[in-house]
Amino acid sequence: MFRHQPQPGCHRCDARHPGGKVTRLLPHHRYVCLRHRTWIGPPDADRPSADLSELPAVVDAQRRHLRLLSRRGWAATYDAVLTASSFCGHIWDTVRPPEDPRHVAYTWDARARVLVPDGDESAAFYAYSTSAVYPEAVSLAVIIASPHWRRLASGNILDGLRFCAEISRRVSYPYDDKPELGDAIAHGAIADSWRPPSAPTNTYSPARVSGVLPPLHRAQARRHEQSALWFSRNRKAGSPLLRHLHIRPVIDRAWAPKYERTEGAIWHSKQTDPQFLAWDARRRAEERT
Repeated sequence: MFRHQPQPGCHRCDARHPGGKVTRLLPHHRYVCLRHRTWIGPPDADRPSADLSELPAVVDAQRRHLRLLSRRGWAATYDAVLTASSFCGHIWDTVRPPEDPRHVAYTWDARARVLVPDGDESAAFYAYSTSAVYPEAVSLAVIIASPHWRRLASGNILDGLRFCAEISRRVSYPYDDKPELGDAIAHGAIADSWRPPSAPTNTYSPARVSGVLPPLHRAQARRHEQSALWFSRNRKAGSPLLRHLHIRPVIDRAWAPKYERTEGAIWHSKQTDPQFLAWDARRRAEERT
């Protein structure tokens, strides 16, 4: 139930502990400190926790996340929230927002401007990129974790349409009019909905009792700066979100083809072309035998 390594927690909770930096081993379902309204979700860089006082929807999403946990258990909840986050990442990465101000891309952009002000991208971007889509990710996770909706997603055409309609009620979908760009939600319904939840790639070892934060390697720092630069130009964090380390278990699933680079796994996670459908049919036949 715990993340694979220690990380910073809520800076206001940690202020009670003298003697230097405090690290915590947090469970997968803790993204927000409800007491102090701060973001403690999984970061890729050691940054201070974000203040969510202006974003009550993100705080409320943590409460809904915990209710989902109590109903479905930690394994299904873990997979559902990460799967939904990957859907949001694909949407944010590929969508061209229409004029309709209710489109979810405008909502994410507004949250991002609160969390990552213009001109402060390099200092604040990576640690908080997940929080902008968190409310919608939890809303989608409710149906992704539901056995009823998973059966509909992998059922006949009418059942699939009901599943897509429910997705549309919770987030803007269909999210792109160019089928060659792929559809991650359709991919998930075809390939993943009928399989068991994906587990974390790594687990925490009790032998690691030092609690020392892992250093930010030069390559990681370079990717961080590059992603922040692109975000400063287009204000879309979908692509970096899909490359976030904690999303990897649902991008590179146990039953998906193995790619040497993350880009290949991301590309495959949204494929619904005839070649993919033939591959999935073969895999289903293998599962039945």
